[in-house]
Amino acid sequence: MAHLFLSPFLTFVACTAAALAQQNEAVRKAFVDADAPRSVITAAAEQVLAADAVGRARFVATLRAIAAAAPKAEAAPPAKEPVPAGKDASPPAKAPEFADAVREAMAAAIADDGEAAKAALARLAPEPAALQRLDERGKAILSRCLVLTVRKKAETNAVFAGQYAEIADFGPEAADLLLKWTVTPPRDVARADEFRVACLRAVRDVLPVERATDATRATLREIAGKAQSSGNQNLFITAACAMHQFGDPVLFDGVKERLEKGASSETATERYMATNTLADLHYQLRNYEEAVKWFKAAVEVGESVPEAQQGQATTIYNTACSLVLSKRNDEALQYLEKALQTGAKTRPLGKAMIDADHDMNGLRGDPRFAELMERYFGKPSAPK
Repeated sequence: MAHLFLSPFLTFVACTAAALAQQNEAVRKAFVDADAPRSVITAAAEQVLAADAVGRARFVATLRAIAAAAPKAEAAPPAKEPVPAGKDASPPAKAPEFADAVREAMAAAIADDGEAAKAALARLAPEPAALQRLDERGKAILSRCLVLTVRKKAETNAVFAGQYAEIADFGPEAADLLLKWTVTPPRDVARADEFRVACLRAVRDVLPVERATDATRATLREIAGKAQSSGNQNLFITAACAMHQFGDPVLFDGVKERLEKGASSETATERYMATNTLADLHYQLRNYEEAVKWFKAAVEVGESVPEAQQGQATTIYNTACSLVLSKRNDEALQYLEKALQTGAKTRPLGKAMIDADHDMNGLRGDPRFAELMERYFGKPSAPK
């Protein structure tokens, strides 16, 4: 679907007129001012993220309108000769300052009045550098919005289907960026491997199956191949499940067949690794009944495998999650209690993770769940 031109306007959530003015100023500064370090881009991104779904969608409409008006990028110039030793390279070009009238038009182009914004873009037609800045800054803000969202959600350690669904508010442009980052993360991202896995999970949440193309599947095959060769098991399994979701089940089926053979191994350690990974495979495919079967097997085998003890609470907790998603709440509560007991002896489960995990939503209204949380984490603080 092509978007040639949509009414460009930006709305933000605000409690007071002063708050709205402050938010709009943060966005205007990021788009218009010559100096826009990462802190300025981040401040603008935070304001976009504070908007509701309509506001985020309108932000994307603004970016599309600017992109339609901005000059198209030219082919990259030939590479420059290296600077000889002992000579200084030329300093980076300074961002241009624009006349007041141009700056006013730039600010109007991102305003919340659709007609005024459209007219402002028309006035900027003779100012390609100004349009180029708006285009580049808008893309930088969008990129920062996605990085902040992915990082925030990944830091909870919770994993569930639909975890990144809100990113869909940013349109197909978001899925394209996330898939790109799964191959090559932004340079400033810490823990790049974890970020790549989170990006791929986000792609699965926001890219409609019917929009996946042969190029999408080729990229996923590339990701899976590199993950396998580098020993990144988490990314490899996530890529195999994504390929299955987007119409290429060959890798998934091959992995599943090998793991099922491993689950019959005479070696307990190999059996544990195979059953646990097989459970995760089915969980990520959102086949929760089958995930329950294999997580239970992993819990049973793990009790006799010393290497599994530190992660045993997590395996038991994942069994509880799959049981909730299979509408087997009584059994899920039993496994949740067992996970909390096991974690208390080895590696405790984090309350923040459980609070963020939507897999547990089916239990939150049950008094037994509240009693478990209070027993292991104390009474919740009274709201201020």
